[in-house]
Amino acid sequence: KDKMNSFANKMSKSNTAEQFDCLQESIADAQQPRNLTSADQKKQMRGNALRTFECFLAEHDHENNYAGLRRVMTKLGNVVWTSEETLRDTLTLQMSAISEDTSVLEARVFAMSQNESILEDKVEKLEKKLQEAQHMSTDNLRVNPPARVP
Repeated sequence: KDKMNSFANKMSKSNTAEQFDCLQESIADAQQPRNLTSADQKKQMRGNALRTFECFLAEHDHENNYAGLRRVMTKLGNVVWTSEETLRDTLTLQMSAISEDTSVLEARVFAMSQNESILEDKVEKLEKKLQEAQHMSTDNLRVNPPARVP
């Protein structure tokens, strides 16, 4: 954390354009007229900003570890810089949530299988009652044949 604070303090100090030679180059590049599409212009501006950032890091991050920060892409495709500890905590929370979701799903599957078993028993009982009713009806017809109408 001390490294991150030190790095952040360096970043927050005001700097002049003279301290960033690469910034001057980027500005000069951006000011040159070119026949570029808007997509190409965006790429060029992003490239310039990236070169500026790389120059800043070369000057202030001599260990090349980005002050202990890691580049991580979010679900939405955004890039964020975070510490290893925060990343670990986030992954632990996500794994815990997945584990809880899995437990809930397993409980639901078990409940559904129990319900299925109960339903199978009910269907079996209804089928037996239907068979009994059919036998009683058949037996009743044998014993008491339908009356003939004269």
